[in-house]
Amino acid sequence: MSEILSVPRLKRRNENVPGLFLIGKITNPEDPERDILFYKYGSMLVIFIGSIWKNKKTGAERYISYQACFPMAALTWVCKALSHFMTPPKDGGLAPGRIAVEDEVGGEN
Repeated sequence: MSEILSVPRLKRRNENVPGLFLIGKITNPEDPERDILFYKYGSMLVIFIGSIWKNKKTGAERYISYQACFPMAALTWVCKALSHFMTPPKDGGLAPGRIAVEDEVGGEN
């Protein structure tokens, strides 16, 4: 049985959290300020997405972020799903409007 961990909420990309290890990142050349980071925290996969949001009226900027946590067994599925999502349909990727694939992950689908 997987251990259930309380994963700390991250606010910034370079936050120093004991036990949190960066295992990968995706860089988009069209949006270099956007962070898509993959961390390992115990038996958990933490996907962190953050970027600088700019208020068009005032010019004020603020860093906004989102974090999702999954069992580490989901890592293979996430990599495969991202590959399908980022590959054009003519090259074997997902059709427009489809965001998931039917796969079993850690005994669940």
